[in-house]
Amino acid sequence: NLSYYLSSHRCLNTKAHGNYEYPGGIQANQPITGSIYFNNFDNTPGDLKEYSLKRVVWESNEGLNIALIELDAPLATLIADGIYPLKIANRTPPTGTEVITLGIPEFSNLHAVHCTQLASVDIATHPWVSTQLLKNKCSSLTSGANGGPVVSRADNQLISVLVASSHGALLKNRCLTDAPCELMGSATVWSPDTHYTRPVSFLNQCFKDGVFTTTDPECDLYQLTSVKLEGNKNLPARILEILPAENNVPPDSYT
Repeated sequence: NLSYYLSSHRCLNTKAHGNYEYPGGIQANQPITGSIYFNNFDNTPGDLKEYSLKRVVWESNEGLNIALIELDAPLATLIADGIYPLKIANRTPPTGTEVITLGIPEFSNLHAVHCTQLASVDIATHPWVSTQLLKNKCSSLTSGANGGPVVSRADNQLISVLVASSHGALLKNRCLTDAPCELMGSATVWSPDTHYTRPVSFLNQCFKDGVFTTTDPECDLYQLTSVKLEGNKNLPARILEILPAENNVPPDSYT
């Protein structure tokens, strides 16, 4: 069978890298150069495994915010090298599930952190508004955790992929790029040091006999609502917040 790597689209260079260019939006079946490394843990020195990337099977910065990359080596080669794939969960587990997140802090190698999965939320991070993301407050996750997996502590199944985080962001920049805020009814909520992940159980419908396909009608890669703010000005996404009438605050005061 083929081998695949699932991550956030932000883990790929969004302008150009080698023979791969990504202008944004949805892109599929594009060759790419590069490598992926396994066993990059603090406690596995000298056991690093490197495999070449082959193609970007499907990538989007709209709504789903994920990228699926095919590796050059077949799955059998990875297994023979002691690298075993994660099983994608059949469904998103409920709030309160104990999870393990994986990421690379800015000062170290790959780390595993245990925490609790919180409820799903909608977030705004200019210029995108994304829906139905799971959140957690796992400690020690930094910008190096983007694209990292979230797995169930009970059975090690893949639940979601980290796509946004407020770690290191400032309250005054809420809802702007790299400073996601939560949308709660008619208001925005700032949650510091919070991480937001995209559930991926629906991807099970896109694999047939171990091969990813977008032609099956059960594979719905366009199921989520996303909104992109357009215009010449870098309008903050929190412009969507409905202000109390008595405030009479003009939109320009948000800049």
